[in-house]
Order: sequence, then C-alpha cells, then structure tokens
Amino acid sequence: MVTTTDNELTGTKAFHTLTAMPFDRHPSMESLREKLVKRGAKVESFAGTHYCAYTGIAWRLDERDKMIKFSVKGRVVLDAYGWDQFNPNSAVILSPL
Repeated sequence: MVTTTDNELTGTKAFHTLTAMPFDRHPSMESLREKLVKRGAKVESFAGTHYCAYTGIAWRLDERDKMIKFSVKGRVVLDAYGWDQFNPNSAVILSPL
C-alpha cells in the first residue's frame, strides 16, 4: 500500500517521479522484474522450518507487541508456519498473484 500526501497530487509531474506507478510503466521494468523474481525466490526458499547458525541482530515482540531488538550468536529456527500459528495478529498472509 502506498500512502501519499495531498500536495503530492497537485499539478503535473513527470511519471517517473511518482511514488507509485503501474509496473509496465517503470523505466527499468526488466531489471526490476529480475530483482523481484530473485527476491521472491529467496523468500520462497524459507518456506518450511529451517535450522541455521546466525550472528547478528534479531527481534521479538514483547507482551505489548513492541518490537525488541537483541543480539544473537548461535543456532536459530526459521518457522513461518509456527510464527503465524502463535502470533495470529502478526501473521503474514500471502495469496497467488
């Protein structure tokens, strides 16, 4: 979803300067398509449950649903299905295009 301010909609503007536009009008459509497909493949590779080593910043929700960042060094579990089951208010719902 793209949100705009009223002053963004006043007057005439070059199409490529807008914050949102139809995909087929993007000046670098093919390059953008390749990037999006690559990103989608990476996201799809995380489907299911994965165990891996990770060192870096992670986050969790506290009891008030506030995001808390913390450092991680060790093994982690990536489990989108479990996340959606135990955090229904933060579930990510995807549907086919």
